[in-house]
Amino acid sequence: MKKSKALIIVLLLVIVVLGVFVILLATGKACDARCSCKDNSEITIDESKLKNIKSSDYNIIKGFYDDKFSIHLLSNGKVNFDLDRDLTNINNAIDIETLDNYLYILTKDGNIYKYYLGVTKEVTLEATKVEEFKDIKKIVSYSTRAKNAGGCNYIIAIDKDNNYKTVAEFCV
Repeated sequence: MKKSKALIIVLLLVIVVLGVFVILLATGKACDARCSCKDNSEITIDESKLKNIKSSDYNIIKGFYDDKFSIHLLSNGKVNFDLDRDLTNINNAIDIETLDNYLYILTKDGNIYKYYLGVTKEVTLEATKVEEFKDIKKIVSYSTRAKNAGGCNYIIAIDKDNNYKTVAEFCV
């Protein structure tokens, strides 16, 4: 008799705990097991700290290279071509991406610029502001592919309100 009463009490406790857990899940108060990957886009690059590690003539954060040119995002916010010349109107770049012969530049003030890569040998290198994009926090390169077919490549802008906007696309 004592064993059955103890078993009933344990079962009631388990039911109460499960009931509370179900209520917490339903209200969103319990831990969510889905991936909520942290985005480190709020991290800013401190050029002086990078230079404390090592400094040279060109301090490169990100680069793109092919047989025609090399493009570098420098730690001082400049965008450089072929370790030779900079875009003349950009001095606060925080990210760069390339797609379909264009370079897309995100600046600290949330603007996007683009530059046609077919004219890297011109005397003056100047990017054009893409007016329809404001308050952008991050740009990302995104691709989709079909299993036995072509696909698409995109440059996506993420704004301060976490809206995703297509800046450019190229599909084959």
